[in-house]
Amino acid sequence: MLRVAVVGAGPKGLHAIAALLRGSWRGKDLRVDCFDANPPGQGAAYACGQPDWLRLNVHPRVLHLPPHPPLDEWLAARGTDPSGDVPRHEVGRYLRAAADGLRREAGETLAFHPHAVRALERRGDAWLVRHDGGSVLADEVLLATGHAPDHDHALRHAWRPAPGVLMVPGVYPVADSLSQAQVPAGSVVAVRGAALTFIDCVLALTEGRPRAEWPRRILPVSRSGALLLAKPAVPMRADLAELLARHAAQLPGLLADAAAPFEAATRATRAAAAELLTSQGQAHQEAVAAVDAALTTGFDPDLAPQGRARAALQRSNLLAEQDHASSPSWALGRAWAALYAPMVAGLAHRSPETVEWRRFSAASAVLERFTYGPPLPNARRLEALICQHDGPHASCTAPVCLEWLERGVGIAEGITGVGDDERPDVVVDAVLPPPGAQTARTPLVDALMVDGWVRTAMPRRGLEVTPHAQCVGQDGSLTPGLSAIGRLTEDVVIGHDTLSVRMHDEIERWAARLASELEA
Repeated sequence: MLRVAVVGAGPKGLHAIAALLRGSWRGKDLRVDCFDANPPGQGAAYACGQPDWLRLNVHPRVLHLPPHPPLDEWLAARGTDPSGDVPRHEVGRYLRAAADGLRREAGETLAFHPHAVRALERRGDAWLVRHDGGSVLADEVLLATGHAPDHDHALRHAWRPAPGVLMVPGVYPVADSLSQAQVPAGSVVAVRGAALTFIDCVLALTEGRPRAEWPRRILPVSRSGALLLAKPAVPMRADLAELLARHAAQLPGLLADAAAPFEAATRATRAAAAELLTSQGQAHQEAVAAVDAALTTGFDPDLAPQGRARAALQRSNLLAEQDHASSPSWALGRAWAALYAPMVAGLAHRSPETVEWRRFSAASAVLERFTYGPPLPNARRLEALICQHDGPHASCTAPVCLEWLERGVGIAEGITGVGDDERPDVVVDAVLPPPGAQTARTPLVDALMVDGWVRTAMPRRGLEVTPHAQCVGQDGSLTPGLSAIGRLTEDVVIGHDTLSVRMHDEIERWAARLASELEA
């Protein structure tokens, strides 16, 4: 019998189980045990009890867990418009239904256990999986732990209490973290972070409350000094889409032959974006300069420094419903999205030099803000909540003020760059644990690293794994019977922190390897 333990019952864990059960397991001796303290699919991101205004950030067609239909078809069959504002709790319901379908299909072959795994110990040719309800032996263990519960740079580890300032260490679950007791009505709230979690925080404190209970001011703080741009809501003009398709088709060969493939990927994105602009009549040198300036600064070069964070968001909201535009940030975002899938395939498991990786990481951070921001409805909600005349004497009643974001105020051990008379009432940490295992704190993975069973692929953050998801130990050899997928491997497998089941093939490779062992 082949005994498989899957640690984590989120989207990646369920995808792995579905892939394994699609193999030639029928009639074979196979046992799959899946462990998660939460019900299948019911982690913080997609819990069924979440409010409607916590919304999905990708198109639901990307998620498909057979034997269930894809998420968009499943939603449509239930009377929910998959092209509209899809609440994240609907994803949780889909994952729960998919897990039930897997359980019915597999029968006694599959069991879900409502327990957290605390330790993995090597016992001969097997792993002893210690969990809250006891222990089991497994020939193969798959780590699909998703978001880490903590990280080295979390505000809770460094914050020095300030008189009269309450520190809230996280946003989720919003009903507890951002309740009236934590964030009182009429308070001034500083938020560390300006990405998607910040937007959820803003919606919790506004859309999630009666108007009379809103905070007086919400002040985001971010090292980039920028907000995420709205995702495009319409397809590109056909000729522009064909242009990007041509660049995407050329990318695999370009990356395969490149001595520095990560720098080649950035150059290819810049070239595609510049061609988008020149195809619409812009001079070549002017287009190249505009693209390079936007990639360097994180803003279109024609935006004045004062108020440009709000102006960039406002522009992105306008362009999201256009099939063409002359904005370099729009062009870069469209180019990055079009080239992303072949880029992921071409860069996975490549080993860049430290300098090359740092340059790619810096460019990626900007490009992802241009590409993977909020859906247009949420971006418009945020724009409507931003004070139009930010500053200490702003008189408008909109609660979100970008003054601190643009002043470069910092939040670490305390708040830097403000006077004592500007102290907020509440500080909220809206920075999630990063992907990988360098600074994320996952006790199970940390213990495996101490024992030498896994290692990070420096300078990248993720666990080093093979294309078949097998973990590599500290000595460089394969760790028998131990594999990892998803957020743990980010940077080694580019873009693995996604709901998409089509962008990567490591899970299918893992399942095929185990199926071959069943056949042996």
